[in-house]
Parts: sequence; structure tokens; C-alpha cells
Amino acid sequence: MLKVIYEITEVSCRSGEGFVHILVYGKVNSGGWENPQLVPYIYIDPPEDGIYDFDFIADAPEGNVTLALEEIVAELEWADIPDDFKGVRVHSSSNNIESIC
Repeated sequence: MLKVIYEITEVSCRSGEGFVHILVYGKVNSGGWENPQLVPYIYIDPPEDGIYDFDFIADAPEGNVTLALEEIVAELEWADIPDDFKGVRVHSSSNNIESIC
């Protein structure tokens, strides 16, 4: 089952011709998390500050797992970025971090 990860530790983004590459490091509170993803928020109106939001999610483990903080990484190449785009803000269950591109 997909769930928001525990903590974001680092966010970076690099813009190119019509796209942005987003790289996010985070922590989960047990072993066995798989399929890390960045899921964009859906806006009715674009954000006024030009910072677009994403949730960092992954498939949570089922059954017996190791109970320790472990690193998890997600990447996204976002095409057709909006004209007002300035950066990203990535959310976890305990924090969020912004990166200006």
C-alpha cells in the first residue's frame, strides 16, 4: 500500500529545456519500503509563489520488518513545466523541503 514516507532529508532540482529533474532523499522508519515515487499536487489555480508541491510516497512493507531508519531515494523528470515554475516543495509525514531550480 502506498504511503507518505517518514522524512525528507534533501531535495535538488535541475531545470533543462522544457523539463525539470527532481532528486529527493528521505528516510523511512523500517526496512522493506519499495517503489518510491514523487506525486505532484493537482492545482485548480497555480501556486502564487511558483513553488510546486509533491508528496514522496512508497509502498509500505507488510509483515515482519527491521525497525530502523533507512534511506530511500526518488527521482522524477517532470516535462512540460509551467511558465511560472520556480521550484519544488516535497512533503513527507514529518516535514517538507523546498528547492529553487
